[in-house]
Amino acid sequence: MSSRLPYLLGAAFLVLISVGAIVVAQQREPGEVSGGPGVTASGAVLVADDIPVLEDVKTPPWPSDSTEIWWNTEPLEPSDFEGRVVLVDFWTYSCVNCIRTLPELRSWWDRYEDDGLLILGVHSPEFVFEQYPPNVEAAIERNEVTWPVVNDPGQVLFRGFGAQGWPQKMIVDGESRLRFNHIGEGEYEVTEEVIRALLGVDPDSPRADDTGVGEPTAVAAQTLEIYLGAQRGAESNGNDGEYRSIDNGSFAFPSAQLPDTAALDGRWDVGGESVTSVEAGSALALRFTASEVNLVLAPPVNSEGLVVVTLDGEPVPESQRGAGVSEDADGRTVVRVEVSDMVRLLQADEVLEGELGLTFETPGTSAFAFTFGS
Repeated sequence: MSSRLPYLLGAAFLVLISVGAIVVAQQREPGEVSGGPGVTASGAVLVADDIPVLEDVKTPPWPSDSTEIWWNTEPLEPSDFEGRVVLVDFWTYSCVNCIRTLPELRSWWDRYEDDGLLILGVHSPEFVFEQYPPNVEAAIERNEVTWPVVNDPGQVLFRGFGAQGWPQKMIVDGESRLRFNHIGEGEYEVTEEVIRALLGVDPDSPRADDTGVGEPTAVAAQTLEIYLGAQRGAESNGNDGEYRSIDNGSFAFPSAQLPDTAALDGRWDVGGESVTSVEAGSALALRFTASEVNLVLAPPVNSEGLVVVTLDGEPVPESQRGAGVSEDADGRTVVRVEVSDMVRLLQADEVLEGELGLTFETPGTSAFAFTFGS
């Protein structure tokens, strides 16, 4: 870990939230973002917030030369934040909901940077592999993130701001007051109106380019996120609340798997964050309701993983394949796991209720969490 990390994180943190208290405002209409010092929007509350102890951040097991802290900028100093409207984006690169919001952030950055907007991406990893700086740097390049990003491997800024999920966007005004707070996707028009109001942009001036992302749609029956590791996932899997284990490390599919669950078959190592295939042919079954299914995967050490994917027992139709699925020479639909990241398995035009089967041909390939969309 770089010796400058405590200072750099501390400087950004101190300037953005100040030393005493912060004004926390929930989602609100743009017209409510107004008032001088001590005047907050309707429904806002004043909370005292202790600054986290930076020494509590644990050093991840990085190689000694992997000390990247900032990307797309020189290290930011306190003066870089003074008087600025700052949109703080808490994200992590394997989170599909975070990735979906990036086109909007890119559009706002391109349109309002010259008006004084500063976007600060705070990369606060959910999984251990997301702490590793080269993985973060590759994801920044892959997703065309061009605004400043700071690494937050210990979630110091995440906890210090009171963030509660990924993605979460907070807008701080020129007096270091938190004026807008939104968790998840959506609210794009409202967010842009807040940006314009705080920057004092001419109401008749052009808006940011339309990205076509649109507001997320909610489907009542859609399967919720499923974590596969023992820390958060075991209670949601199998047919009786747990994976069905024959003996230590060997599993079998239930005779009747419940909807909205994942189950294991074959030999697996069940870790805290993930499940890892121990032998070729180990399988994972998912019962789901959604039009989009994604899975966070990691390859074996120093090699590529191969996973065969089926939908209701058959190769995934081309019209329903996610971007991470291709067809091999034998006509199988497969995922080639080259990096630790989220893979898009299914993308259909309508909500499906079915079963995805995943056969892990390469031992050592790990699966972390399923996410869904409609």
